[in-house]
Amino acid sequence: MKRVIKEFWEQIGDVDDVVFLSELEDELQGLLDVVDGYGRDFRVKFSSEKSKVMVVNRSDDERTPVWRLGEK
Repeated sequence: MKRVIKEFWEQIGDVDDVVFLSELEDELQGLLDVVDGYGRDFRVKFSSEKSKVMVVNRSDDERTPVWRLGEK
């Protein structure tokens, strides 16, 4: 996953909006962690207040996940 993010990071340049997709909750959190790490390395800030997550096909009995962006 880190290799994919590195390649992505080299291609994006200056962007306003980015979309990350994942089928699994823990994979998406891992992706957010890697992106946050690269952001710290390249001094790019992501706003957790402006960031949104859309969950598709979640059943009513599943818990609502908590996502962290740059927070431990």
